Amino acid sequence: MHIYLVGGAVRDQLLGLKAYDKDYVVTGARPEDLLAQGFSQVGKDFPVFLHPLTHEEYALARTERKSGSGYTGFICAFGPEVSLEEDLKRRDLTVNAMARDEEGNLIDPYGGLADLKARILRHVSPAFVEDPLRVLRAARFVAKLAPFNFTLHPTTAQLLRDMAASGELNALTPERCFMEVHKAMSTAAPERFFSTLHQCQALPAVMPEMAALFVSPSSLNPDLSAFERGAQALALIKDKVSDPALRFATLAHDLGAQDLQTLSSRMHLPKDYQEAVRLVHLSLPLWQHLPQATATDILALFTRLDLYRRPQRLEQIVPILGALSATLGQDTQTRAQALQQIFGLTQEVQVQALVQQGLKGKAIGEAVARLRLGMISDFCAAQPDALL
Repeated sequence: MHIYLVGGAVRDQLLGLKAYDKDYVVTGARPEDLLAQGFSQVGKDFPVFLHPLTHEEYALARTERKSGSGYTGFICAFGPEVSLEEDLKRRDLTVNAMARDEEGNLIDPYGGLADLKARILRHVSPAFVEDPLRVLRAARFVAKLAPFNFTLHPTTAQLLRDMAASGELNALTPERCFMEVHKAMSTAAPERFFSTLHQCQALPAVMPEMAALFVSPSSLNPDLSAFERGAQALALIKDKVSDPALRFATLAHDLGAQDLQTLSSRMHLPKDYQEAVRLVHLSLPLWQHLPQATATDILALFTRLDLYRRPQRLEQIVPILGALSATLGQDTQTRAQALQQIFGLTQEVQVQALVQQGLKGKAIGEAVARLRLGMISDFCAAQPDALL
């Protein structure tokens, strides 16, 4: 029995990155051999085991043979006769098809190290086309490895185009598609995920609403596409905004209500994603109008964001709005600070004091609004340039 560290952990080590998730392949062994050593089996379709102490995954070397459509139509074969090279051959990209033995020696049967040094993402074998999920995975690796300037090898990019044209992407479930989107939003360059799918003509098959943003002029800057503007904005704030839903909302800020609903239904978008896109889209016109805004407009923005119940939204959404304005050459840092000051003032309205005055029901809400409008008006009168 031999044990090898494989996949992304080897790749990341060679790039000088910390390997957080370590996967191992075991050759020359049967399931009962690992069970006898205290491993616990977790996979039904193929034998994956958890180490009794580290709980890291150890999988018996296996091969895969296409047996149907989609990403689930495979027959797996495993056993002591399956070699490490056979196991590595079923992997997607050469940089993910390297291994280290227990002495730390690199095993690289498919040229992964050379491609890593050349910053190339290349498919391991023609079997790449058998799994449509690899189209999204390849795009995600472009995004993940963007700091190292990795690009798709031309033949691999052509395979992605061929796979998109074949209709195989239609076999992907919404959950698997969204999982790749969600992972991509946590990478170094989330926008590269979508731009890669767009360049490979795969985005219309997976997320046509996002594909439309590449050809639709930005609502506020027709010199840029809606996606380009979102990508520029995200580049300004991604070091500060790590929440995947907020990053997605920045890229998708120009999605209207109908497109968002259609996309949400198709992709089964979680509520936090839907809410983030909706809030950014609805707030952007009011944000852009703030230099000319009345107290009523400002209170409407607070109400639209539901800030009095969810005050954390101001710190979540305003950086995105500011970054989108920055793509127009506008410096809105002072505006953002003023808006936070104004909101803080309006939070001081005490509902209980109004109740003690004898107000009830609708009258309380009207009184709260009047007081808040007065506070906003006083602030704007005292600092007329604060919201410019």
